[in-house]
Amino acid sequence: MPGGNTTSSALADSLDVVAASARTVREQVGQNFVSSVDRKQMPMGSGSSWREIDLSKITASSVPENTKMDNPQQLVDAVISVEPTMSGVHIILTPEAQQYVSSMVAAQWGQLTQNAIQRKKDRDGLNIYDGATVTGGGTGTTLNSGIVSAMVAQIQGDTDESALETEEVFAFLHGFQLHDIRSELTSGVGTYPLPAGITSDAFARGAGVAQMVGGAIVRRDNNIQVDSTPDAHGGIHARSGIVLVEVSGKQRAFTESLSNMAGATALWLYDWYGYLERSAGNLVKRILTDATSPTTG
Repeated sequence: MPGGNTTSSALADSLDVVAASARTVREQVGQNFVSSVDRKQMPMGSGSSWREIDLSKITASSVPENTKMDNPQQLVDAVISVEPTMSGVHIILTPEAQQYVSSMVAAQWGQLTQNAIQRKKDRDGLNIYDGATVTGGGTGTTLNSGIVSAMVAQIQGDTDESALETEEVFAFLHGFQLHDIRSELTSGVGTYPLPAGITSDAFARGAGVAQMVGGAIVRRDNNIQVDSTPDAHGGIHARSGIVLVEVSGKQRAFTESLSNMAGATALWLYDWYGYLERSAGNLVKRILTDATSPTTG
């Protein structure tokens, strides 16, 4: 028989392993982008596609005194449409997983599936930017406020169709792009006190959270695609420029007990939606700039 003090390592096989806490890995799940677009509901019985009719501009003419007007203007329509598609998440939990896993961990499963749906919904919306006909910046370009304001000016001053005077314009940019904006705004910071203003805000809090740059409401979204260059594919849009069509009441959850897997539980979560660009080429602009991981301010 061994001699000596009894320590916890001597009784290691008798120690219960208990999870003290559990959490989902933090991520940006996309509520911000969804809230920046024109959301439409597609009710049951309305067909497989959401359709909107655009009527082209007509021209008014001067009518001099004692002149009979004979210049009829033709009304011309065009249709834009989108067919919503279904997105889903599927999980199977074995009886062993349900029995053995800590209840604190199990409590996170629902949030994980919802996060997956929201992340995809966000990325699907951001993909609209890559279809824009105008790109601000370019491969390897460092983002600056001038690029943002130029794209905003194009949206607000487009001769074919511009944003309304009171309409919100949103810029969605990757955190690495926004670091370049912050560096621009704080490039003159020295040892002297900073007066209150956008520079002091950017110095203290960074750029991109509830801030305006060049007339755009700037939001950070790290679901934005970063390619191998690395460049980030962000963009700017007027609220009316992107439409999100959601099939009414079709985010649905289902569960099923699988008798052929000893009572394993299958979980499904679905959402049904589609995005489209309205007034193509006018109200949505792409911003393609460098997204190298920052190493200095």
